[in-house]
Order: sequence, then C-alpha cells, then structure tokens
Amino acid sequence: MADPPDIPGFYYDKEKKRYFKVLPTHKAGQENNYSKDAVKRRKVEAHVKEQEEAKHNAPKPTRRLNTSLHSLASSSLSREITGSAVRDSAPKIWSKCLDKTTKDYELSSAYAGDGITAIDVEASGEKLYMGSARGLFGSTAISSKDSQTSYLGHFSSPVTSLNVSQSGHTIICTSLGNERGLAALQVWKNAPRDPAEQGVSAGETGLGLSVVFTPTNKGSLWTSTISKHDENTYAIGGTRLLMIARHTFDSGADTRRAQHKLPVRSDVFSTMFLEPDVLAAGCRDGTVQLFDTRVREAGVMKLRHGSSVTHMRNVQDHCLVVNGLQGSLEMYDLRAPRPHAPSASFGRQTDPVVSYQGHQNSHTFQLGFDVDAALGVVAAAGDDGSVRLWSLYTGTSLDTTKLNRGRKPTQIQTLRFFHTAEQEDTRLLIATRDIVESWAACMWGRPHISKRRENASFDRLQSSIWFDTITLSPSGLMSCSLSLLALPVMRCTRAIIPEHPDIV
Repeated sequence: MADPPDIPGFYYDKEKKRYFKVLPTHKAGQENNYSKDAVKRRKVEAHVKEQEEAKHNAPKPTRRLNTSLHSLASSSLSREITGSAVRDSAPKIWSKCLDKTTKDYELSSAYAGDGITAIDVEASGEKLYMGSARGLFGSTAISSKDSQTSYLGHFSSPVTSLNVSQSGHTIICTSLGNERGLAALQVWKNAPRDPAEQGVSAGETGLGLSVVFTPTNKGSLWTSTISKHDENTYAIGGTRLLMIARHTFDSGADTRRAQHKLPVRSDVFSTMFLEPDVLAAGCRDGTVQLFDTRVREAGVMKLRHGSSVTHMRNVQDHCLVVNGLQGSLEMYDLRAPRPHAPSASFGRQTDPVVSYQGHQNSHTFQLGFDVDAALGVVAAAGDDGSVRLWSLYTGTSLDTTKLNRGRKPTQIQTLRFFHTAEQEDTRLLIATRDIVESWAACMWGRPHISKRRENASFDRLQSSIWFDTITLSPSGLMSCSLSLLALPVMRCTRAIIPEHPDIV
C-alpha cells in the first residue's frame, strides 16, 4: 500500500494512521511529539531505519570460485555448491570420465565388410552376441583374452534385432528380408548336449536352433523382445505385423508352440513387455499402443510421439523413453490420460515429461539407442555419425567430446549399456562398422603393478590424486578428502590412493 500524500503543515503518523498538525516548537514545547523539531527528528530516524533494513535485505556478494579443474573435480565441486541431487551428478561425472578400454570385439575378416547391425550382452556380462549386415549371428567372450567370434547361424538378409534372455538360455534374432530371401526369426535355446558327442562332457549345455518363423505377408521383421517375466515368451514386430509366441522346451525339443497375431494398422518398429501380460508397440504412424497379450484384440493408443517410433525403453513402472525420426527423443508418463476421439487434441503429440534436445536423426530407422536407468544416462546415435548422451531425469546434454574424438563419420546402427560381472561397472558398447568399441569411466591412465607391493600405483597426470576405474550409481557415496577440495566418488571399485602429502 502506498504512503499517504504529504500535506503541508501536517504530519502523518503511521502507527495511529492519521494526520497531526505540526506546531512551532516554542509554542508546543519540547515534549510534544508533533512539534516541528520532534517531527524532523522522527523523519530522520525513519530514514535511518529504512536504510538499515534495505542493507540487511540486500543480496550478499558472492565469490566466484575457480572451477577450471579436472572435469571430475569440477562436477563434484558443482554438486557440492549447488546441492544438486546425486542422480544428476552421477551421469555428468560418468560421461566426463569415459575412456576407451583396451579391448575391442570385432568380426573376423572372412565375415567383415558390411558392419554390425545388432548386439546384446548376457545379464552375467560374460558373452557378447553380434549380428551383421550379411546376416551372420555369433558370440564372443567378453572377459577372455581370445576375442574370436563363434558363429551360430546365418540369414539371407541383414540382422535387424537380437535379444538375449536374462538367464542367457534363450536368444532370438530377426532379419530384414530382401531380394535374396524372406525375413525370418530364429529362436536359439541353451539345452543339454548329448554326452555321446565327441569332446562333450556330462551335463554340458550348448545353444541349438529350436524355432524358425517366416512372415506370410513377405514383409520385413524390424524388432523383437523377450519377456523379463518368462523367457519362453517373446514378441516380434514387422510390416503390419505384431505377433506373440510362447514355446516350452524340453531337452532341446520344441514340445509346445503357441502363437497368435495382434491386429495392427501400421508397421511395428519397437516392442517391449511392460508387464507379464502387457505389451507396448511403437509404430510407424508415431503411436505407442498397449496390448493385452491374453486376447486377440486391438491395442489401446496410450501416447502419440512426434514422428515414427524407432526405439522404446521403460523407466521405473510408469515412464517410457521414446526415440524416433526428425530428432525426436522424449520421456512420457504412461499415467497421463489420453484424450479420446473425436476430440480436437486427439491427433496432437502427447506432452512429454522430459525432452532430450540436440538429437540428430532425420530419416534413418536403424540407429543405436539405449538407456541405463540405474546410472541415469540416455545414449543415442545420430545420422551424422556421433553418439550423444543425456541425463535421463533432467534432459541435460552430457559431455561426449572424448567419446566421438577420432572416429570416422559412419552410421552406428547399434549400441548397448551393460554391467560387467567382475568389475561391477557400467560400460557402453558402440558398434562402428565391424568393431564393437568398449567404453568405461576410467581415470588418468592404467594401473602399474609393482612386484614389491600388492597395491597399484599410478602415474601423475596434472592432478594430486590417482584412481583406477570407478563405478557410478545413484546409491553408495564415498568421499576422498583433499587438503583444498572434497572430491566425492561413488562406489569406487579397486580405487587405491597411494601415499601423498596432499591427501589427508
């Protein structure tokens, strides 16, 4: 509320909320509160009080700290100063510490030339499975020094999808289909081998081809997925095709086979089981539809993406990260109500929860994409040959300078996050032509093992602290305190700090 106007010869008392006539001091006396001298004194006191209040309420000057340190130290210091959540800091630190590991996985020269189109890793982190543009499908050991690929089967057209169950006992693989042959699905099952075979011991198991399927409409097969709740249940999507199948195996033999098609009006490029009986399908028309796998009825459109849906990954129980064409990459909340036809907003894009800006993909359907919900990182390959990273929960673009440095511009058709069994760290596999690169969060060089000491010592490179490979996760925070800087590290595996006067 504005102050009352000044009236000549009168003083407004804010406490009593009324005007009083100002009297001459010699007539009113010194004790009168509204004499000329008393009013002048009260105005001076009010002015001084206002200045003190303004000074007290004014923002305090801030001191800018020098954060031109190492990327890990800068991110950690920013987290401590701003108070941002650990799950927001972990992706930034992990991306800035990415380094290429010493081992790559490649196709043999006899099968190289056309590139790797699909990869997946066992949940145990022991085997890497690869599919190529020539239709070859095989595996290689991750931890072994011998990276020789053993081939299991082949198609007459490029491999479009490859999925391994959590137990590693079931593997499904699909092909595109072309003029050389029709699209096909192969299901491989890890079953006991016959001890009568040469070189086979009792109880030994091996992969064997159990199911082969070819679509009757002579279309392409684009995607496949295995249910996390039942590894014998899987789904495939293709040209106006969405099929659910379940096979029960007994000693390598297909004892029961049940499959049925679900009605779709568009091509299906991505599939994912959200619940044991709920299947999500991403379509060419930009819709994501949910199906009840127990019935053969049309699905319910849950959301509409900005363009054709090429990939999907679920986060928690109610969020879905959707990747598409025209650079569209968003996270949606499946609990948001969807307007029904014929409302005016039925054909509009669903409002996303998080948008990941900067993704480049104008028209290419098969580009690498994956999400690590535990780490909180989204990875997507663009049609310009670069891999970009974002924070899953905030959409912040992460540092990929080292990740894309020195790589020739080439189409990256597949990439995958996985967790190693021994080191318990998160790695990113990127397929570039005939080689699968392995990237992990590493620090300042490799450890050198001394014969006189069991611990590892590290070369000093522009810092006063040394680490080996670190693991970042939203839980478990460990701090390594320095004399001038507190540097938090999350679940640091095999981190050894040598004796140094700067470390307290």
